[in-house]
Amino acid sequence: MQLAILGSGNVATHLGRAFLMAGHEIKAVWSRHGENAHRLSRMLNAQSVESLADMPPAEIYIISVSDDAIAEVSQQLRYIPDDAIVVHTAGSVAMDVLQREREGYGVMYPMQTFLKNKGIDMRVVPFFVEGSNNETTEKIASLARSVSKRVRVLNSKERARLHLAAVFACNFVNHCFTIADKELQKCGEDISILLPLIEETISKIHLISPEEAQTGPAIRGDENVMRKQLELIDDEQIREVYRAMSNSIRQSTHL
Repeated sequence: MQLAILGSGNVATHLGRAFLMAGHEIKAVWSRHGENAHRLSRMLNAQSVESLADMPPAEIYIISVSDDAIAEVSQQLRYIPDDAIVVHTAGSVAMDVLQREREGYGVMYPMQTFLKNKGIDMRVVPFFVEGSNNETTEKIASLARSVSKRVRVLNSKERARLHLAAVFACNFVNHCFTIADKELQKCGEDISILLPLIEETISKIHLISPEEAQTGPAIRGDENVMRKQLELIDDEQIREVYRAMSNSIRQSTHL
């Protein structure tokens, strides 16, 4: 397929690389940050475009920008083929943000956390797709299947719930790692000392549910340990996080 990439961040970079390796032609790259667009376009053997009005013809235009910029970028795509499909890659943004006179639009959401310089095996990344009609959905799904073995159709409401789960499982967990790392630095250690514990925690949920795998003072109701740990925390905001998490764990046993 002939594709155009709108955006130059982590997701745009990884998708562009994956689609190029899968044999698709990247016609153009656009970004609000011109130098980033030039850099990515060179990587993808594509044309770097400064204005959305100058986008060349393509079959699918992939909008991979910040969530609050998707609608604005879509509205500026005025001079593209009538039969072209416009998609965005966001997890929590409804498909209808792209709706206008155009018939072909949709979503292609890769559920993964990306860094530009860290390789990802895209074949195992789940892609969740949605289209404005059956033909569009199938074309978006076909593009996703060219790089991933895990492609599912999911509507906007279901995808929003999925993204919420991903925020808890990835973004919030990573913030907990940050808190842990700062506590470890106070005793001359760093997050690497916790890697065996983290890896074992993850490995357990391959076998049993997260609820069954829960351990620690909160699930045991060990008030003495929790009180002592709260006393160790200097930051009141982090103490509130500790209390909220502990209360949630304790209450989960009664759900």
